Amino acid sequence: MAASYPEFSIVKIDQTASAGVTVLLAAKASMAVRLHKLVVSPDTTGTITIEDTDGTDLTGPIPVAAGTPFVDPHTDWPRSVLITPTGKGMQINTSQKFYGYAIVSSKSN
Repeated sequence: MAASYPEFSIVKIDQTASAGVTVLLAAKASMAVRLHKLVVSPDTTGTITIEDTDGTDLTGPIPVAAGTPFVDPHTDWPRSVLITPTGKGMQINTSQKFYGYAIVSSKSN
């Protein structure tokens, strides 16, 4: 049986107009979404929370400081930091404006 490898996507996160929810990767039937890297630069001090697309928290609120880039501490590339339940997408919810990117993939479990 051939190995199945995920397809990586780089997602630009542009919440410079307003804070709120940005979908990183929409839900796909029989697939789980994996977050491999997250880099954000917040405009003001606040929090970010990573959720599935039903709004269920995958992390608690992560505090971020104004003007200080946040890079997830995960260094074992390409392993994933977070994985959604099968059939769920992934989104980021913020309390402040920010700009950044995420590297995500989806793969059947």
